[in-house]
Amino acid sequence: MSGAGIIETYLILAYVLVALALGSMATIATVILQRARKRDAPGRVYKRGVRPIWPTRRK
Repeated sequence: MSGAGIIETYLILAYVLVALALGSMATIATVILQRARKRDAPGRVYKRGVRPIWPTRRK
């Protein structure tokens, strides 16, 4: 009984770690994609309504 409980807790911890890793990877990927999109075509992003937090000097 105790062994099964330990195995279940380890499985839950593994699932939580995988979910956190996937979430962080998704956020990093979205940030990189947004930066690349702004670098490629800033006008389109401004028309869509998303404005960058940092001022864009290169145009």
